[in-house]
Amino acid sequence: MPRSTGSFRRTDLYGYYQELSKEQLVRKLMLGKMQRSELTQRRSQEIVAWVEEHPEIKTKVEERIRNVPAENRQRAFINAAKTEAMTQGMRRSASSREFGRRAVPIRPPPFISQERTRSGPRPRF
Repeated sequence: MPRSTGSFRRTDLYGYYQELSKEQLVRKLMLGKMQRSELTQRRSQEIVAWVEEHPEIKTKVEERIRNVPAENRQRAFINAAKTEAMTQGMRRSASSREFGRRAVPIRPPPFISQERTRSGPRPRF
């Protein structure tokens, strides 16, 4: 039984991009970069809001970045907060396996659980 190759073949795709003007190609490239940038900014805003809701996490993050120069502090804060959010997510999954329930006082921000389920639902143990 022959395999279907989809609607586009390589030559069709190559021809499609060859027909576009340089301006159109640049616009497509810039659109992708802008969309990635907006997504990154939205996630950063979510993580900052999550940290503001949890004072104990905020103190941990501020402790980690106290020696960072002022010009790098905002980026370092977001990176440290993301790390802490992932740690909290790992603790949540470990505690649910150990005790058979989800007994967690701190929930990680929503984008962390969304990233994990992109490939499909997680198996339940």
